[in-house]
Amino acid sequence: MKADQHDSTWTDDAVADLRRDFGDFFTGRTCLVTGADGFMGSHLTDALVQLDANVHAFVRATSSGALNNIAPLRTRIKVHFADLTDKTSIDYLVKDLLHAPDKPYVFHLGAQAHVGESWHRPYETVTANTIGTLNLLQSIVDSGLELEKFDTAGTSEEYGNVHEDVAHHHDFDEDGLILHERSPINPKSIYATSKVAADFLTMNYHDAFGVPGVVTRMFNNYGPRQNPRYVTGTIITQALTRETVELGQLEPMRDFCFCTDGVRGHLMVAARGIPGDLYVYGQGKNISMRDWAELILRVGREQGHWEAREIVSTADRYRPGASEVMALRVGYDKLNRETDWEPHVSWEDGVARTIAWYAENRPRWIGRVDWLTQTKILVTGGGGFLGSHLVERLEADGHDVFVARRADYDLTKWDDAARLFADAKPEQVFHLAGDVGGIGANRVNPGRFWYANLMMGAHVLELSREHGLGKLVIAGTVCAYPKFAAVPFQEDDLWNGYPEETNAPYGVAKKSILVGAQSYREQYGLDSIFLLPANLYGPRDNFDLETSHVIPGLIRKMLDNPQHVTLWGDGSPTREFLYVDDCVEGLVLAAERYDGAEPVNLGTGAEISIRELAEQIAELVGFEGEIEWDTSMPNGQPRRSLDASRARELFGFEARTPLRDGLERTIAWYRQHAGATAGAQA
Repeated sequence: MKADQHDSTWTDDAVADLRRDFGDFFTGRTCLVTGADGFMGSHLTDALVQLDANVHAFVRATSSGALNNIAPLRTRIKVHFADLTDKTSIDYLVKDLLHAPDKPYVFHLGAQAHVGESWHRPYETVTANTIGTLNLLQSIVDSGLELEKFDTAGTSEEYGNVHEDVAHHHDFDEDGLILHERSPINPKSIYATSKVAADFLTMNYHDAFGVPGVVTRMFNNYGPRQNPRYVTGTIITQALTRETVELGQLEPMRDFCFCTDGVRGHLMVAARGIPGDLYVYGQGKNISMRDWAELILRVGREQGHWEAREIVSTADRYRPGASEVMALRVGYDKLNRETDWEPHVSWEDGVARTIAWYAENRPRWIGRVDWLTQTKILVTGGGGFLGSHLVERLEADGHDVFVARRADYDLTKWDDAARLFADAKPEQVFHLAGDVGGIGANRVNPGRFWYANLMMGAHVLELSREHGLGKLVIAGTVCAYPKFAAVPFQEDDLWNGYPEETNAPYGVAKKSILVGAQSYREQYGLDSIFLLPANLYGPRDNFDLETSHVIPGLIRKMLDNPQHVTLWGDGSPTREFLYVDDCVEGLVLAAERYDGAEPVNLGTGAEISIRELAEQIAELVGFEGEIEWDTSMPNGQPRRSLDASRARELFGFEARTPLRDGLERTIAWYRQHAGATAGAQA
């Protein structure tokens, strides 16, 4: 169980351990964390908040002022936007700390911490890591700020490889090299060299000015929120997205330590470490890159996140020249002997928790990976409800998206459709465009809905063939299912009867497009897939009462008419509702992972009666008036609920948004935009 409502990595049991081990040291104490919004810094900041420390979070200043990882903690910490390379900004921060009622602890984690990036950004790496540390130390001395402890975060990379001339100074056992505080250093990257300098500066300022500095060399931390360009994130994000996992050299061995154990190491050294001393810690065992990747892939398969994945070593991901470090394994005997510190989280548990975080937080990492290739994607209906959400997601994923709007391209006309493909030059198409509406709109426009949807689909299929498209994703409709199909609807039952009469023209047109997609696959090899989403809802839905679906219609009616609303039918039909962001996730996953002719449902598997839905929306909007059911008007299809097991099995899709949560978000959006929405749709 989590200790707080934000995405804290600290469970209730872990927080209890923190308070037992460190409460006497940090509760109520002033603590400065540099790099507080980064990977390890955010977990440390979170731990200190759980300890009720007075936390000052040093965050690198940007024009946006955005916080990535510690935003949920904003009301419980003091954020300082500054820059380690700008000593004036550090001086202002340190002057603020002079007003603290106690001697502050400083946890110095701020750095450019990626080995590979240090070769591409060497000056930034040295300036941030070395000059930045110098600026912070000098500002503390210049201001006369007295500290309880100054913890500089070093790195296992400082040890590099064993140099033959000093091999006799190293320790070995039956498993190979063991690195500890006395081991010779031999940095093999600009990053490692910059951290060696930062470590020695900390010791220099201890010796010369009495700054109570300690150095902690961590061995390969990993966990939630880590930059996906580090090896653990690289493996997980690729496995979540594609069948091949590309890595650099597979032989090097690393000692991986979960982030919460890394934080406990920082806290332990700050609390009980001796100023002027060095402490190293990690898991105490190492594993090759190949075996680490295989462990991650095995755990992910067991969790149901992916199927088989191939590991490939590619020279493009090698470190330059002879700079690769071949083996890192820590001996944390000293820290254990002096403080009883030892790692608590096993590799299997840490990996499982890390995979789960990446799987649940794709928008937070997809734009940062270094393996994603940009794809030119056309989204028909990209200006509509579902399309606009999909476009946002695809652009956030780094793709080149062409949005087709009805005002510019009428896809029922061949010439317009052909012009669209010529303009967009797509490699992939999501065909979402359609003429669609609720029961009332279907009753008024059966011919238009049949013709428009059929012609749009036919034109998109033929032009996809002509342009040699790589992938075509077609959004079908749950309205295509037979009126009396067994519930939950299974894809194999799609042809076992005629659709419900009020939706039949629209549903039959969409089923015809499925036939076309399967035919084009068989004859021309077109990679076209067909998805059947449940009834969608969410922000930016259509709230026009003449054409809206049930959820936006109910929300608007109850907010516009707080005394009385009239609803069609008797409220007995059941429906399944899929939040728009969940549908977008299903579309993206299917595009990446599914290549088959059979249609696939996208849904939640949970149905609710229209009467129960109305009552829930009434509660959420505060409607206390009368609900009248007009039984002279049609109910529509008696029941609709989808069997979503095929999507889960074929491409790992599971809807994550509970109906109540999705309704709350939709209502909040409509309240905020009600005037503009009503005006635009009037």
